[in-house]
Amino acid sequence: MANGVWHTGYGIEINLSLPDFGHPDRSDLLQEITASVSERDPQLLECLAHHDKRECPSESGGKSPWMFIRRGRVGGQRPLVASHLPITHKATKERIVETAGRYGLDAEAEVHMANRRSVSDAVVTGPDGLRIGWEIQYHHLGPSSVHRRSVNAREHGITPLWVAKDRTASLIDRAPWARVDDIPWKDIADGKEMVIRGGYRHLEVWEVRTEQRAPLPHQ
Repeated sequence: MANGVWHTGYGIEINLSLPDFGHPDRSDLLQEITASVSERDPQLLECLAHHDKRECPSESGGKSPWMFIRRGRVGGQRPLVASHLPITHKATKERIVETAGRYGLDAEAEVHMANRRSVSDAVVTGPDGLRIGWEIQYHHLGPSSVHRRSVNAREHGITPLWVAKDRTASLIDRAPWARVDDIPWKDIADGKEMVIRGGYRHLEVWEVRTEQRAPLPHQ
C-alpha cells in the first residue's frame, strides 16, 4: 500500500513514495506538507483510510485521523513517512472551549489570524474583551517558533498561553505557559482533573531603592 495522505485543501491524494508526490505541477507541496502542524491547519492532511471511510487500526487505537509528515529511517535512507496526530491535542482543545463556555465565556477553536500565517488552537474571550489564545504544544517546537508565534498573536490582539506536558519543552520561560500531566485523551475528554504543575502569566520586576541616612547620634 502506498505511503500517502489526502490533502484536504486541494482535494488530492499525495503519494509520498513518488519524488513529485504524483503531482508534478505542484512544486511547493514538499514545503507545505512538511511544515510543523503548529504552523498550518492541523486538518490539512487526512488519513486515506478515514477519507475513504475505511477502518484504520491507528484511529481505532486512539489516534487522530489527521496526519503529519516526518522523516523516517530505513537503512541509510530518510524517506518521508505519514503519521497520525495524537488525539490528546484535539481532546485538550475541546476541553478548553467546553470549560470556557460552561463559565459563560466566549470560546472558539481553530482561530485563524488575520494574516492567515498561523492558527490558535482555541481563543477564549473574557468579559472585558481580553482574548487568550491557547496554544497546545505536546510536540517539540523550537524557541524561535515560540517567539515568532507569540509576537504574531500579540500583534493581532491575542495574549498567547502555551500548554505543555514536558518539563523540558522549549516554550517554558519563553512565553506565558502552563504545564499539565501527560494523561490519556479519554480522561481529558471525560473531564478528569488536569492539574497545573507549573507556569506563569507574566513576570514583574520590582526595583528597590535604599536611601542613605546619616547615623543617629549617640544618646
